[in-house]
Amino acid sequence: MFRRARPRRGVLLAGGTAAVLVVATLGLALVTSGSPALVESADGAPVSGGAFVISGQATNAGAVDAPNVVVTGMVSAPSLEAATKLGTIAAGASQPYSVSLPIGGSLVPGDAKFSTQTSWDEPSLAVVGDQFNPTYQGGHGVSVHTGSVHNGGTATAVKVTINMVATSGPTGGDQVGSGSQALGDIAAGADAAYTVNVDLGTNPPSVWYVHVALDYSKATVNTGQESITRVGGTVTVTGTLKNVGRSPADGVAVTRTVLDSGGQVLATGLSNVGQVKPGASIHYTVVIDLGAASVEKIAGLGGRVDYSQTRFLVVKSTASNQLQLRHWPI
Repeated sequence: MFRRARPRRGVLLAGGTAAVLVVATLGLALVTSGSPALVESADGAPVSGGAFVISGQATNAGAVDAPNVVVTGMVSAPSLEAATKLGTIAAGASQPYSVSLPIGGSLVPGDAKFSTQTSWDEPSLAVVGDQFNPTYQGGHGVSVHTGSVHNGGTATAVKVTINMVATSGPTGGDQVGSGSQALGDIAAGADAAYTVNVDLGTNPPSVWYVHVALDYSKATVNTGQESITRVGGTVTVTGTLKNVGRSPADGVAVTRTVLDSGGQVLATGLSNVGQVKPGASIHYTVVIDLGAASVEKIAGLGGRVDYSQTRFLVVKSTASNQLQLRHWPI
């Protein structure tokens, strides 16, 4: 069931300590003497939620169309499973697929593996009510078999042939005769009657055993060219702001951004922490919704701190300080 299971690098990121963006202390410049001076340090940035997306190609290498194809994707730890319906894939054709597996609150270890499997509507044939009548025809012993073939599956069996082989032993020893009949297509739930003459030759044995095989054209659907990525979810940045200045910082707001390797902003979050008095420290939490962003593209954190200050007792002014935009790998 689990095929091509293999670890993936750079995408299996968990909420919690398994996927933490570790950051160093990010210093902020002093504004002016007598003004607030905020120093910020971030503790980390775990990724949680979102979904794994397994993509690839489903190919029907069989001789007939495969109806109602379903591709099921699985991740080993945590145990995640989801499926997507592709409809009918013609014989020899391929169709792209994408399976989304919501992660929720699960933790994903770095050695998690993924796999896929396919299913589709298939026939299921069985011989019903076989009767035989030994007789002679033209100097040959003949075993005449009658009965029907029932299709208990969910798809038409195409170009069905019933084959019978007579042997001298119960396990298929020496062959003493054979016969067959082409039955054409058998729809799902239908029956096809047969009459098969098994020729035992001019010197037929006193005892023989007949073995039955049913041949028909089949579909064979496999997946390939697969990849997995993690998208969406949230990055939760926690940290501390300390006011080492001489006056309070009012209306303090912390903005955090996640950046790609080129410094472009992928997503942003904001936390309003209020006033920070001189000498005081305050903890903050910024939750960044990644939307449709791919987790594997995140290369680091950026952001800024905005606040207002009162100068000369009555004059209010605003300030915005960029956090140092260095990159840390997740």
